[in-house]
Amino acid sequence: MKYRPGFQTLFWLAVLGFVIYTRGPQIQRAFQTQGQALAPAAQVLDLEGRAVQLPAQGKRLLIFWATWCGPCRPEMARIDRLVKNGSLKPENVFAISTDSALDVIRAARDERAYSLPIFWDARGELARIYGVQGTPTIVLLDSDNRVEWMTMGLSPTLELRLAAFFRE
Repeated sequence: MKYRPGFQTLFWLAVLGFVIYTRGPQIQRAFQTQGQALAPAAQVLDLEGRAVQLPAQGKRLLIFWATWCGPCRPEMARIDRLVKNGSLKPENVFAISTDSALDVIRAARDERAYSLPIFWDARGELARIYGVQGTPTIVLLDSDNRVEWMTMGLSPTLELRLAAFFRE
């Protein structure tokens, strides 16, 4: 079957429209939050269930993830690999799970052998502050606690962005 150029053009315009419609609000939110200080001091739980205050100083990487999230697996593995090989300091990385049960998070950490620091946003307060609408969502915070960069989904340029961000 031969496609007419007019049909292909309409098809790709429809695809583009769908992407803009579905991802548009998240992209808009990411641009709106860049440069803003959103949470000078936020509290999450460690995997023992103790309340932990995230530091409000220094450059930080927050990754909001879930154990059931397919795209989270490769993103978490990439970040974990950077921590293991020393490219990222563990004290600058905060993997924040949005799951509903602590034991599920612990089991995923053990099964996947994550070495990066993992925390639990039990009530979703931190995710709300950052406008997280899906996982994985990555947020880079600068030394002044401002959002330097925010993205949702797989990021093909993640390693390059992290190298440049933590080198500055």
